[in-house]
Amino acid sequence: MGFIQLDSDEGCPVPLAPSTILGRHASCTWTIDEPTLPLYWVEIRWFDSGWAWRALGERDGTSGPTQRSAGLPAGWRALRAGSALSLADVAVRVVEDSAPEPFGVDLVTGEVLGHEAVLDLVEARDDGWWPVEAELDLRRSRPLCDGDVIHTAERALRVHPPSELWEPTVPAWLTLLAPSTFVYVDVLDDTVRLTVSSREREVVIQGSFVRAAAPYVAARLEPEGDGWLTLAAAFERWLGLGGNRASKPARIAQDRNKICRGLAGNGVGNATALFETARRANGWVTRVRLSPSQLEFLG
Repeated sequence: MGFIQLDSDEGCPVPLAPSTILGRHASCTWTIDEPTLPLYWVEIRWFDSGWAWRALGERDGTSGPTQRSAGLPAGWRALRAGSALSLADVAVRVVEDSAPEPFGVDLVTGEVLGHEAVLDLVEARDDGWWPVEAELDLRRSRPLCDGDVIHTAERALRVHPPSELWEPTVPAWLTLLAPSTFVYVDVLDDTVRLTVSSREREVVIQGSFVRAAAPYVAARLEPEGDGWLTLAAAFERWLGLGGNRASKPARIAQDRNKICRGLAGNGVGNATALFETARRANGWVTRVRLSPSQLEFLG
């Protein structure tokens, strides 16, 4: 993950978003309270070849690395660990230059939330990343963009979600979209399991988070209806299947995301295709994408 040092060596480094704006304005990714800086000073951006920078204001007075790597657009210069950008008495140093990772920032306290904390706040769908509470917000109509602000019950957060959806961390053994793929959810025992299998392969994930799939699989198997559930309806069914009553409805979306992450991490291709979400007249609804003939529920 890329990090820069904004102030003295005693200050804590801050992470780099895929496109990071530095300057005095409050809308910058990181604000530097220094009167000599322009409102929007420099942009640091991630490219396939690594980090690069360009001056947005005070171009003549800003100094930094001048090397241009192959593949960078005109006006961009490569930025590596140890490099510094400076203007007058202000200097910003690159501490680490690895690829960007998800993070969030509390807009009130300035607290930085790391990778895992952000992934509890967003859910991967086929069309991008959505807040886990999106199904409770009729005003939301699009996935998250880098730097969007989301509101939870406790605080307002600027989030920088992953740039890509989940990819298998091992070679994909099977895909959810194949007609020969079957999904089984078992909540009969203390250990909750979800199994994805084909003729040749089988992947099993287990844990309390798997319980979030149970309401959707059960609804998809009901003779009447098409399996679509609002988040509130899924939450009520989840509680009836042993879910923690101290939880809130957003827990369902958080756990759906963990299920997809678990499947992708174990070599299941198209993991985000397990659930599909649509907007109806009465709000957002979600269901398991697979046909009833591909599903089995034990609960």
